[in-house]
Amino acid sequence: MAKKLYDAEGKNTVPVTSAYTAWGYGLKSSGAKKAAATLKQHGFIEYTGGGENLKTRLSKAALDIILDKRLDSKERDDLTKEAAIKPPIYSELWRHYRLGDDIHNLPSDLTIETFLLRDKGYSEVAAKSIIKNFKETLSLVNSLDSDNISAEETDSSIDDGGTQEADTPMQSAAIITSNVAPSVTPQHVFGGEEEIIGARLGKGKSFRLLASGDVDASLLDVIINMLSAQKALISGGSISITSGKNEAEK
Repeated sequence: MAKKLYDAEGKNTVPVTSAYTAWGYGLKSSGAKKAAATLKQHGFIEYTGGGENLKTRLSKAALDIILDKRLDSKERDDLTKEAAIKPPIYSELWRHYRLGDDIHNLPSDLTIETFLLRDKGYSEVAAKSIIKNFKETLSLVNSLDSDNISAEETDSSIDDGGTQEADTPMQSAAIITSNVAPSVTPQHVFGGEEEIIGARLGKGKSFRLLASGDVDASLLDVIINMLSAQKALISGGSISITSGKNEAEK
């Protein structure tokens, strides 16, 4: 994806919509936003400006990888390995399981999932997604014949026009930053759907709200009304669903 952006725009700082076009996505595609979020998490792109003036450019690390045309380049491989585990949760898993000397030294998926659920506060769906993507990332590292890799603290404070990636349990490897500022910042991405909010409510209880497309205040109003209706149904009362001036009684 970084190479596609370089082929289309070179080293220039361009509107983020130009990057979407370079990747073959529509301007409002959730896939475009997911691609941008993933590239940013791995340190391949940077943002400047904000709102309608949000722009992006390839990072120095991305350019150093793309422009290194040597058939056998340890420098390029090292940069790729560093980028592979740059997302904070990947770096933490790498350190937690001490993978520096042996990338095959991972415990079972259930053990990793327990760590993500109990210690990091992720939902089950997010934990499974992280494990799958992390193992695929390790396969890339393995293909580069890694002897060692340094999982130092990564800098996720790139200026992206006021949107920063908070180091919280709700953070996944892909937090959305787009040219259309939503009312609510999505936390996780699952196959084109964005987790707007999710939390653990106690032992054995959790919830998450998924949405696709642009999320704004009007959509949230509809969701609130639907939740109120569901509450009334569970409580045995009547249901009233209101959207703007239209009201439906059931």
